[in-house]
Amino acid sequence: MITIHIILIQVVLLSLKVGFTPTCTFPVQYFARNGTWNCSALVNDSLSLQSAEWNVTNISALFALNVTPTLIDFGVMNAGTYSPNVTVNVTNLGNANINISVSGYARNLSDGYSFVCDAGNYTIGLMKFSGNITALYSEKQNLTSSHQQIVGVTVNKTTNSSYSFNETYWQFYAEPTQSAFGNCTGFVVFQAELS
Repeated sequence: MITIHIILIQVVLLSLKVGFTPTCTFPVQYFARNGTWNCSALVNDSLSLQSAEWNVTNISALFALNVTPTLIDFGVMNAGTYSPNVTVNVTNLGNANINISVSGYARNLSDGYSFVCDAGNYTIGLMKFSGNITALYSEKQNLTSSHQQIVGVTVNKTTNSSYSFNETYWQFYAEPTQSAFGNCTGFVVFQAELS
């Protein structure tokens, strides 16, 4: 619980005249601590008249993230090759620690593909990710059509306008038996979840 006391002293003129209700507002940053906040205000005017008001409000948890770059580009690949790691930063823009979950699709949600290409498709499990830069392709998690948490990746909440971020590492294997080629497009969905 957070308690804020606002004391306004010596309001000039008669501020407590009949029909006048003192109000007090203050800005709250988007990364403000979530939970119950108490606010009390005391007003004294130049005639020693006094009024006090208080209020209790709730700041909800804000789950918000930013992903950069917005394009995971594996470049030109030949069949039977592995891409190098592509780094994707996830920045927490909210007021609570978050875990990151991801899912993917090529054309439609739950279609089971990571890419749809000019000719053919690649199955979804050929795209892999990790929170560990040294993880080999075989050690990374397979992308799936359902959201799954990226193991070992928690992004702390923002404090004092200082953003917190974590890196994820992505790889793709151009499986030759799938006979897909040309320009390939797919989608990865990042989701913030309570840590």
